[in-house]
Amino acid sequence: MIVILIPFQSVGDFVFKSKINNYLKKYSFEVRDYSSDLATPTVHYSIEFPRMTLFVENGLIEEIGCYEDRL
Repeated sequence: MIVILIPFQSVGDFVFKSKINNYLKKYSFEVRDYSSDLATPTVHYSIEFPRMTLFVENGLIEEIGCYEDRL
């Protein structure tokens, strides 16, 4: 995936407010469910390349964290 940021719209293939189910077959996510820890049910879906975390509430992508390591 080529990661292109379109502010308030998308990061790479991932579109804000879209359903996470649209991406589950294409990507191998590490999933961390924080629903019981927070007032709003939140699940984090992470991938390694490119290193990103999708913050999902009620099945929709609400935030995207992008990370880059420089050596």
